Amino acid sequence: MQELGVESKSNKRVRGVAISHPGQQMAEDVKKEATIEESVMEPTKELRESKKVLCRMKEAHEREITKFAFKSKHSDTKRLVEEVSSICERSEQLQLERRARST
Repeated sequence: MQELGVESKSNKRVRGVAISHPGQQMAEDVKKEATIEESVMEPTKELRESKKVLCRMKEAHEREITKFAFKSKHSDTKRLVEEVSSICERSEQLQLERRARST
């Protein structure tokens, strides 16, 4: 009978280990997953923030390029108007000189 009691205690211990080991393994797995999630979430967050910063920088750059292009186009147009005006004035002067010579 005593042997049955010792065997019963042994069986209880084995069952306890059999039940607690998967529980411990599960707890370790949950901890590992949490650690992995933490190690992935922080760089992911930083990546998202970096993308936002890059998008804002790109938009600002595009605005600068647009302003520069407008100013450049405007100054080119102004320069062309001045050249045309100069050519017109020179043409008028030449016509006046021809008229003066022919008279």
